[in-house]
Amino acid sequence: SSSAQRRTSLEADVRPREVWAWAMYDFANSGYTTVVITAVFNAYFVAVVAGQAVWATFAWTAALSVSYALIVVSAPLIGAYADAHAAKKLLLVLTTIGCVAGTASLGLVGPGDLALGMALLIISNFFFGTGENLIYGEYLVNAQGEDVVAGIRTPRAIAEMEQDMPEIYRQLLELHNR
Repeated sequence: SSSAQRRTSLEADVRPREVWAWAMYDFANSGYTTVVITAVFNAYFVAVVAGQAVWATFAWTAALSVSYALIVVSAPLIGAYADAHAAKKLLLVLTTIGCVAGTASLGLVGPGDLALGMALLIISNFFFGTGENLIYGEYLVNAQGEDVVAGIRTPRAIAEMEQDMPEIYRQLLELHNR
């Protein structure tokens, strides 16, 4: 049966329903970045909300910068909380709700509502970025502090770890997915 064939391509403890849920989550994430950040609301904000003012694109970029700064500052704290309390899925639900509410609220923004538009963009993008389920970073192989300072060793992207050290990468993903 085709169901049995699909099932064999999954790990034993992964249900097809989970794969479907993550696929839909990823699909929704793609829509957010396309519709809100890159194309539609961006253009609406510059043209309608800010009325094509010369500073409109700067205001858009400033709002995004604030949201990213908030993510950078809060991510270690939120990550530590998620690890300490095994609350990754709960936080994913809360960040999804925050992103959906913030994004839906963007519909309230009209011509001249610059402060409201920027505040809601900051909120929706903060929750979107906080809820992303990606591992960012770098790692060093066989390096001591002075090697890094002297430039003898350079960091490698986390993605390279899968090929360089597959068992350690598997353990990292296991910890990340808790």
